[in-house]
Amino acid sequence: MLIPQFATDRVEYVLSSRWRKEWRRYLNDDPNRFAIIRWARFLAWYCVKRAEGQTNKFENNFDDIHYGLLASYTGHLGTNDKGLAEATLAIFPKMRVVRLAELDTLEVARDPLSVGANVVISGWKRIL
Repeated sequence: MLIPQFATDRVEYVLSSRWRKEWRRYLNDDPNRFAIIRWARFLAWYCVKRAEGQTNKFENNFDDIHYGLLASYTGHLGTNDKGLAEATLAIFPKMRVVRLAELDTLEVARDPLSVGANVVISGWKRIL
């Protein structure tokens, strides 16, 4: 698990002009209290992976950071991205990761009269 203190220290350093000292007390009790700390933990994960030489480029890692951040609030992540699943489970070990391939079907039907798409997921009971 990526140490939350590391991310908190980096955020405090980068945002030093806006940082309030009393935030540290809250973050020591609950490091996931602020979204920016959760976000920074994901960013730190991908930076460490790059420093270790496990990734040659950042690819879609910034997208993954946002997906992981949102999933951290729901406790569920649906993805086929192995790197995103690994990062999310390392940072939030209790996260439930569902591979999209595990669903029976994922059908996207576009109505020619509407702008959006209607998404129908069969097998949704297995996710919940």
